[in-house]
Amino acid sequence: MSRAQTNIDFSVISAINRRLLDPKTRRYFFIKEPAHVAVEGAPKQEASIKMHPSDESMGTRKYNVHERFIIEKSDLELIENGELARLMDCLNFRKKGKKLVFESLDYDDFRGKGKRIIHWVPAEHSVKAEVMMPDAKIIRGLAESGTEKLSEGDIIQFTRFGFCMLDDRKKMLFRFGHE
Repeated sequence: MSRAQTNIDFSVISAINRRLLDPKTRRYFFIKEPAHVAVEGAPKQEASIKMHPSDESMGTRKYNVHERFIIEKSDLELIENGELARLMDCLNFRKKGKKLVFESLDYDDFRGKGKRIIHWVPAEHSVKAEVMMPDAKIIRGLAESGTEKLSEGDIIQFTRFGFCMLDDRKKMLFRFGHE
């Protein structure tokens, strides 16, 4: 402690908080700029997505999916023709012209050959959600329907987005904490 005034950079606080939250925070998908896509030839399946990448005790969330998914518009734009990509914990596909074509289910088929893993929301299991940013700006998007089971005050991590707390369950309004 010192009488001298000091300013602590918020990134330092975020890093400390991330270390505390990361091991115990469930993961969900949130799409802020939705692009509705169809993966031609994708089989009907029950996709099982881990609630935490390294803690099996947190369980999984399961969705019946087929060909229709919602991904980030920016992810869709980055996929090059002929490129192998993967919907996280779901399936592999290849871009052929303007189509996305099913390749396989097995992650091992993607490993070493694929370029990007994309988070997604099942088209049939999505809910409108909002995230209030620190500057009070509201980001509207779609979250997976499993977020409807959360309680107000629950802290989660939206994959590739950041740590958020459910503020209003009726509105599905989350408050952004940090990345």
